[in-house]
Amino acid sequence: RINIQRMHRVFAVFVWSSSWDRMCRTNIFRRVKDGGLGLTHMFIRQLVNRFLFLRDQKDPFLRTVIQLRLYNVLPEFVVASCDDCFSGAYGYFKEVVCAYRFLATRFSLEYLSEVSRKRLSRDLIDLLFPVPLYRSRYSAGPGLNVLKRVKKMVVPANVKTFFFKLHSETLPVKTWLIAKGVPTAWSEHCVLCKQPESIEHVFLDCWDAVFFWDVLQRTLKKDLPLSPHGIRYLSVEGIGTVPYDLIMLLGLHSIWQCRLAVRHADI
Repeated sequence: RINIQRMHRVFAVFVWSSSWDRMCRTNIFRRVKDGGLGLTHMFIRQLVNRFLFLRDQKDPFLRTVIQLRLYNVLPEFVVASCDDCFSGAYGYFKEVVCAYRFLATRFSLEYLSEVSRKRLSRDLIDLLFPVPLYRSRYSAGPGLNVLKRVKKMVVPANVKTFFFKLHSETLPVKTWLIAKGVPTAWSEHCVLCKQPESIEHVFLDCWDAVFFWDVLQRTLKKDLPLSPHGIRYLSVEGIGTVPYDLIMLLGLHSIWQCRLAVRHADI
């Protein structure tokens, strides 16, 4: 079941010739501070529930049934006093056995005997879903909890959505649209600078961005981290009474809104 998404992507790319299914979306199940969205993965929840049903069972009748049915199937985990226990794992008990074997091949018995539900779920997510590529490039830099900070900011929801697209490099700039096979007007170049319209160009190198950041920094009397890492992680030093990361986020959003207004002829 863990290979279903891989099979879907293989069919989408090589059979259906889709240009939209080339990137992995499993990062949405990681925690917010780790670069995901914190969504619940149903297969992982099912694994944890099946295993805890086996380990933390306190009902006398169910414990007796587990000892009689699963002693010969899981002798290293289930303890029973009978030697001729009925062995057979069918239906729900078969799912319990599969969940235990899935976890036993990845974790030690000492760990499984003491771990809590929340810790087991988090460790499974970290084990099964690798770090997103857009975060692995800056894994050693500051501000890795940027999504958690942005989530707590008192800003409109569309601003948070914009920043997540910027952070995950899915913002619909022209170079990204062309790479996805989406037709764009004129060419992939910026209207002002005649350079490829990438994320770095829009927010750092374009004339609009250069003038905007110059005026903003002079007004705030503060040097902002104007770099590919800085605009994605809002790693402003001296965050305290003045929310410089919030100001920088609103500045990035205003630049993008101006870009969309020019693209859609709304001005």
